[in-house]
Amino acid sequence: MKRFKKIFAFLLAFTMILGFAGKLNVKTAEAAEGYTAFLMYSDRNWAYGNWDSSLAAATTTVNGEGRYTVKLNMSDVKGEATADPSGVMVLCVDVKDLNKDLAESGLAGAITDLEVLFDGKPIDLDKSKVAYGDIENNGNFRIEIYNEYGLTVGNPPFDPTAVAPKNDIEISFNLIYTDKDTANLGKLRPHTAFLMYTDSGWGYGNWNADLASATTTVTKNGNYSVTLNAAEVKGDATAPASGAAVFCVDVLDLTKDMDELNLKALVSNLKITADGTDIPVDSAKLVTGDIEENGNFRIEIYNQFGDSSKDPAFDLSALTFSDKLTVSFDLEIIGKYSDSEQTAFLMYTDAGWGYANWSADLESATTTVKGDGTYKVTLNAAEVKGEATAPASGAAVFCVDVNGLGNAVPDVTMIKAQDVKVFCDGKEIPVDQTKLVFGDIEENGNFRIEIYNQFGDSSKDPSIDTSLLTFSDTLSVEFKLTGIAYGAKEVEKADDPSQKEYAYSGEYHAYMGVQTNTSAWIFRNSIDDATYGIESDEWKSGLCSVTGDTTVKYAGTFTDAVITGDGKYSVKLTAPDFADETHLSLLYISTDMPISSNLKVTDVNVIINGKNLYTFKEGYLSPDSKTLVNIQTQNEWNSDIKNLFDPVFPINEIELTFTLSGMGYAKAEEQPAPTTAPEPTKAPEPTTAPAETQQSETTQTEAPETVEAKSSNTGLIVGIIIAIVLAAGCGCYCFIFRKKKETR
Repeated sequence: MKRFKKIFAFLLAFTMILGFAGKLNVKTAEAAEGYTAFLMYSDRNWAYGNWDSSLAAATTTVNGEGRYTVKLNMSDVKGEATADPSGVMVLCVDVKDLNKDLAESGLAGAITDLEVLFDGKPIDLDKSKVAYGDIENNGNFRIEIYNEYGLTVGNPPFDPTAVAPKNDIEISFNLIYTDKDTANLGKLRPHTAFLMYTDSGWGYGNWNADLASATTTVTKNGNYSVTLNAAEVKGDATAPASGAAVFCVDVLDLTKDMDELNLKALVSNLKITADGTDIPVDSAKLVTGDIEENGNFRIEIYNQFGDSSKDPAFDLSALTFSDKLTVSFDLEIIGKYSDSEQTAFLMYTDAGWGYANWSADLESATTTVKGDGTYKVTLNAAEVKGEATAPASGAAVFCVDVNGLGNAVPDVTMIKAQDVKVFCDGKEIPVDQTKLVFGDIEENGNFRIEIYNQFGDSSKDPSIDTSLLTFSDTLSVEFKLTGIAYGAKEVEKADDPSQKEYAYSGEYHAYMGVQTNTSAWIFRNSIDDATYGIESDEWKSGLCSVTGDTTVKYAGTFTDAVITGDGKYSVKLTAPDFADETHLSLLYISTDMPISSNLKVTDVNVIINGKNLYTFKEGYLSPDSKTLVNIQTQNEWNSDIKNLFDPVFPINEIELTFTLSGMGYAKAEEQPAPTTAPEPTKAPEPTTAPAETQQSETTQTEAPETVEAKSSNTGLIVGIIIAIVLAAGCGCYCFIFRKKKETR
């Protein structure tokens, strides 16, 4: 079970992480950013060309989802050419490393509203034929508008010989992040579909795609039609075509490609038109798939040698034509597992074991899960109370099990449970989403959402206050599942917790977070950071920096705060050793308080070396923290709060004060004593310590201590330095990148 908790921690990191890691380039699954996009072009004579991002004028920086434009001036790439560009050999936009990073959270890039301008005028472009995705399997995201050597050469979105830019090319597009297989639609190359037919007398016949007039090209989801002209296939026949021996539409190699991209095709709204007359079709009786096991996708309307002969989808006697036979159909390509069905049930027993439901046998406590979506299960107390006379109270076991879901998909770790809500007799009980445990916890092929289990990992740090669980009528759980289809549906953004009230109770904690960025990148990260958060050795050491596999500790004493209700609080850093650093890139207050619409943060003061440098009348809450309150005062990568004050180094003390209201209860009087980071000691030999630095008066050392950092079995370099941590017992990578998004 521990293994799945660690897998959960990895998946959740991409939505929780604030990315305040020292010397890291932070990109989250929801809003990966800081990527370079460039316009790639060559004319047909290879006289004009741009092949990489070295030409800054033809680049832009991608910061999350949004609309972007890249522009290439011909004067910058003409070389020794004297004539104007001739046509198009290659025209693409590459966003370097985007898909590589998004893939770790089951995401990939996709585009909408593509616009291509040559000399300020839009070209005639069939956008359905444009390819996009990790086309070269190198981690880049490519928009392939045309490539003589790529996916689009056989079915170009425009005539590459008929148009050419004289002065410039401008390409604009909306970038969105979707689950991987939705984005894989963009990688799906064009496929030829043809109408295969012979009449019942075998006088008319077409068996392959050689007859171009009976073909069409399948690119993306949409409506397609293929038409067979009787005159081209009648042979020696003199009478009109009548009935059918074989009547199919084959899409060449489509299944082969879909299997590689984890996709499948659905057919609907199929229509048969013979000489302008529609013939009724029962689409439920169509047989589709790789029927011949040759990689083609076949729509078997009727085949006297196939399964459709047992129960035909139309009346064969109604089919007759002397001119044209047309078949039209809607084709939808989706994630392979998007429509698998499983039964979910609410598993529960109260603290006294008087009320209990342990399986899906109680139909009223079940629901059917079909792909990604939001679901609800409800347990009626009267059906499970046994001999109990008092209302159900508390919980010994409280889970939702989706039977068989773990076996229904190749990788159950891609499935996420989100937005879990609990209702007792209609009243919502708060759930800490960050503490939920989910996955194939019992290793029995089921997918479990463990809200609380006194025998499971959730008992150590419950996501719910079980004392609030009491009901005499109904207990309900609402939950959202994503990742089942591997991208059949676009990823939905979770509800904004800042728009909902949270019922605070008891104690919470506030901690100072800080980062320098001159050369050493000394830091203390947010408590919920996936790699260097509160459970890590680096966080516990206080101030530190990370270089490769080596962690260097620096002196400094943090005084954290225990939050006991509405009131004024303070966090401090005393006698920090910032070595030769001269700039603070991050300064903030990290808390374990859930975000809530009823919480107000005011009068945030930045006091450095005893001087109040800046006051925020209203606290600035990090837009990148989706679950916990994080109060920022300085963020080098957010223009809203970048360099609002200028501290003078060396710094002897930093204090951040703030006032909270709206918790619903008053602050207790006493605050805790300071917590002091372990003092650094002389580095063991043989190691090389960082350059000698001035130590604080409270701690003297010859050099900062160097200790070995945690390491994974794979390294990834992004930005300045990426620290990779392999959690014990987990084969998942934890990728952390520095936030650079400017948000308001």
